[in-house]
Amino acid sequence: MLKTYQQQVSERLEIFGKHVCGEKYGWKSAFARQLGISPSALGTYLSGTIFPGYQILARLYKLGCSSDWLLYGKCITTNL
Repeated sequence: MLKTYQQQVSERLEIFGKHVCGEKYGWKSAFARQLGISPSALGTYLSGTIFPGYQILARLYKLGCSSDWLLYGKCITTNL
């Protein structure tokens, strides 16, 4: 079964969260604290219910998450 775009983004968000906070119990709460949001708000992003907006994307970027990877699954380069 093909995954929706929102499911793919939420899976990459989970991968990044576990990378930043480790896979131990409580990683979601720790990740939410780092993003400055509640664990329930993070849950809506991880479930694919709500798509991360600009503020969350900016906070993720500050933590080291490539928005190209999060949104498209790969690094995108341009020849400027």
